[in-house]
Amino acid sequence: MRAAAPAMSQITVTVNSRSYAITCEPGQERHVQALAAELDRRVGAAARDLGQVGEARLLLLTALMILDELGEAQSRAGEPAAREGLQRLDKLEQEAARAIESLAQRVEAVAARLEAP
Repeated sequence: MRAAAPAMSQITVTVNSRSYAITCEPGQERHVQALAAELDRRVGAAARDLGQVGEARLLLLTALMILDELGEAQSRAGEPAAREGLQRLDKLEQEAARAIESLAQRVEAVAARLEAP
C-alpha cells in the first residue's frame, strides 16, 4: 500500500501586474514566491524595453533571456568557483521552469476564455 502523497500548497504570485494561483511542494512557498518576484522584476524590465507585446510573448521573451544567462553561466562552469554556483543555478532553473510553465498554462487558460464566444 502506497503512502498518500503530501498535499500540494497553493499560493498566489503576481507577474506583470497579474495574479496567478499556482501550486508548489509544501515548504517551498516562500522560495516560489521569491522566484516569481524575480520573474516579475525581469518581465517588468523587458516590458519597459519592449513595450507590452502581449502577456504570453513577454513571458516567453523573458524566459529566453533567463535561459541565455543560464547558457552563459554554463559555459563558464569549468571554473572551479563556478561549479557550486552552477549546481545552485540548475536547481533554480528547474524551479523557475516549473513556475514559468504554471504561469504559461494560466495565461493560455485566460486567453482561451477571452477568445471563447
